[in-house]
Amino acid sequence: MTRRDAVAYALARNLSLKTEYYSEYSGFSVPYQGSTIAGNSFGPPAVISTQGTLGSGTLGIHLLRAGLNWTLGDSGH
Repeated sequence: MTRRDAVAYALARNLSLKTEYYSEYSGFSVPYQGSTIAGNSFGPPAVISTQGTLGSGTLGIHLLRAGLNWTLGDSGH
């Protein structure tokens, strides 16, 4: 899930203030399946099978930025 919000406010004719907020939540999962041959001193070797899902969980990023915009020259007005 991604979210982005931005606000700009004019302070003067050629000067404005801006803020941005960005957040992202994501994760991943990978299925796995494998087998191992285990030695056994009491009989023939045994095959052990494993399967499941390996996941990273949820990772979150939060970013807040602020800045001033200065327009050079005539802004067309």
